[in-house]
Amino acid sequence: MKPYKIITLMTILCLFASQVVAVSVTFTSNPLGAIVNNSARRLGTTPFTSTILPGTYSFTALKDGFQTATQQIVFNLFPQTRIVTFTLQVIPPQSPQLQQVSSPPQISCVDLICVVNETFQTTTFAAITIPVLVGATQVFVDTTLSFNVSDIVMIHQTQAGTEELAGRYEFNTIKQIINNTFVFENPLKKEYLVSSSDHAQIVKVWQFDSLDIKSGGVITASAWDGTKGGILVLSAGLLNVQSNGKIDMNAKGFLGGDSSSPGGYGDGGESFSGKGTASPSANNGGGGGGHPTIGGWSSSSDSYGAQYKAGGGAGAGYTTQGENGGPGGIGIPSIGGGVYGIDDLTQNMFFGSGGGAPGWSGNRGGRGGGIILIKGNKLTVDGTIESKGGTGSPATSSPQAGGAG
Repeated sequence: MKPYKIITLMTILCLFASQVVAVSVTFTSNPLGAIVNNSARRLGTTPFTSTILPGTYSFTALKDGFQTATQQIVFNLFPQTRIVTFTLQVIPPQSPQLQQVSSPPQISCVDLICVVNETFQTTTFAAITIPVLVGATQVFVDTTLSFNVSDIVMIHQTQAGTEELAGRYEFNTIKQIINNTFVFENPLKKEYLVSSSDHAQIVKVWQFDSLDIKSGGVITASAWDGTKGGILVLSAGLLNVQSNGKIDMNAKGFLGGDSSSPGGYGDGGESFSGKGTASPSANNGGGGGGHPTIGGWSSSSDSYGAQYKAGGGAGAGYTTQGENGGPGGIGIPSIGGGVYGIDDLTQNMFFGSGGGAPGWSGNRGGRGGGIILIKGNKLTVDGTIESKGGTGSPATSSPQAGGAG
């Protein structure tokens, strides 16, 4: 009988170990109504109950008007039920700060009349780090550097899964800056998504009573880096761009595709839905990647057969269809980026998409053009305002893929 009992006990233990046992956790807060997140994933609004597997977790509780509360908690197999309580502290009143009066060193102002004689590039952007709900007044960002209380800013959903979700934007005014949190004067009217493929950002609006861009003067913004940048917003009662003066956002938008090793497809260009993959198909607005070389590998020359040239990547689309890429030795072209965006820019604004990479290592498709938004009463242009797509790298004799403007 003893061996039988031992076998039975071992069987019971094995069966018990094979069960996935979760802990029932009730989340509450003082006051109630806080949003609880685990990393960037929203769990619920207090009070609520959720089942969580044993392990170590970091939680944050967010509520408008209160400081963010954070707890790191270890959940063991027992006890089977837990209560997690967040005590939220009211955001203390902040002494009013004067809006920054001094202009950047590249812009000289006398009696509210500002002049640009050289290149001024704004780098005042902040990537949103936690999803934002409609009605929120607090937004968590990666940096608040160079932003000031009373700044007017643009909130922009630069990338999202669909054309309807991407490109949304609105304006608001910074009421307070607390660590890496902006507190806005007005509740936000739109939701902003944040994930590995969804990106939203905060953009400073540069304000002038009068702005005169002289010959040789240039205003631009830093390029899109995958989380922020690529947008220039100017507000001026009077804006004059003189001959040889320029507002320039050429090739500051979505990235062109990157090339793989010889023998592989180039990556498609980046678009509003995210980066492209190694494929000849279009990535929404991003041009498809060039076809690979198919000649045999030569160990003596350390290359593929030269008679099979790699295909050029396809051009990107925006409000018009991108051109197909060169077919290369295989005779099949990559597909040009598709049409997206409309003439009415009051609800959505997009970058130009990137061109596809050629099927040859070390080369890229062209970047898309960035966004220029000008608000004002009078605009005079004898110089140029441009946001064109960039030119990509050629693949042997095949044409290069440009970005979309």
